[in-house]
Amino acid sequence: MAFSDMASLLKAAKQGGYAVGAFDFIDLKTLEGTIEAAEEENSPLILAVPERLLGIIDMKALAWAAMSYIDGSKIPIALHLDHGKNFDNIILAIKYGFSSVMYDGSSLPLEENIRNTREIVKIARAAGVSVEGELGYVGRNINAETLDSNYFTKSEEAMRYVDETGVDALAVSYGSVHGMYIGKPHLDFERLRAIREAVDVPLVLHGGSGLSDDDFITSIKNGICKVNIFTEISVRGMDRLRNELKKDQELALVLDGLKNETKDAVKRYIELFGSRDKA
Repeated sequence: MAFSDMASLLKAAKQGGYAVGAFDFIDLKTLEGTIEAAEEENSPLILAVPERLLGIIDMKALAWAAMSYIDGSKIPIALHLDHGKNFDNIILAIKYGFSSVMYDGSSLPLEENIRNTREIVKIARAAGVSVEGELGYVGRNINAETLDSNYFTKSEEAMRYVDETGVDALAVSYGSVHGMYIGKPHLDFERLRAIREAVDVPLVLHGGSGLSDDDFITSIKNGICKVNIFTEISVRGMDRLRNELKKDQELALVLDGLKNETKDAVKRYIELFGSRDKA
């Protein structure tokens, strides 16, 4: 039951009216904390490796480590490459045994995004790997109150994108941003509902850290089946490490604090997303 593809996890979430958390991990402690949280909550889980950090983290080593933990788990877990923009990295993720990859061509013209995504879906399908695509721009560390809605996902383009690529899930833009929020986010739920009505695939929310509980709940009610979380884990982890370092204790205990902080954060989101006891 342990190792799963993302598509099956999100299909169940779509039918059940909840969302599965996709939590980025960057080392053993964030990996351990995330899995322990999901196991204790009896929740399905998506473990995600962020492509943007591959210059300082080792995708192959993280994949091997994740596989060893997944093999001993009783909950369904998918291993996912997050925000893959580089074709070679996506192919490597498939080679290393990831069950899911994301192709992020959101900064490209629609035609090029569709063409590239379709090629990746073709390759991934042959390997039994799920594919998440992205349409619309979700920025990073920008003022959420000054977002230009012209860059949000358009329902008619979403319909075409899904039809022509065959992706298993679609990441959409309707007012969220990556990183820490500057200004108060105002999510366009009317747009989200229009996208949900236009496409059949599960929808994905990126830029979750910093949204209100109501934002998540309303998003899930309107079609969001996967939520990506990393910034809050990173910020809370750094705060915990600073506090642990003041205690002048062994490094192993300091790092264990990072695991526990990760675990606490993941548990809160699992309960908020409604995936507790859905494993």
